[in-house]
Formats: sequence, structure tokens, C-alpha cells
Amino acid sequence: MPTLLCLARVELNGIGFDRDEAERLRNLLERQLTALEQHAYKIAGHTFSLTSSADVRKVKTEFQ
Repeated sequence: MPTLLCLARVELNGIGFDRDEAERLRNLLERQLTALEQHAYKIAGHTFSLTSSADVRKVKTEFQ
């Protein structure tokens, strides 16, 4: 029952959202992602698409 009351309050009042904080977190995550990508490229010795399973599989086989 407490969950139901909480959800009812959220429905009636909405939830808070801080755009500045969301933007700060987005920038932080983008910097971290870029650093991780650069590290992966350095280890592999070349760039590749981290979102392509075929590219990742090819890089993986280079290290086996």
C-alpha cells in the first residue's frame, strides 16, 4: 500500500528534474565514454566500431 500512495503522489505532483544537473551528467558520461573508447583503440592498435559486433569480434580474434 505505501507504494500505491507514493505513485499517486507522483502522478498528482510530478517529479523534479534539474536540467543543469542532467546536462552536467551527460557531459561527464560523454567524457568517460571518449576516454574508454580511446583506451580500447590504444589496446587494439587501431580504431574500430565499438557498436559493431562484427568489428569487436574481429578485434577479439586478433588477440587470441
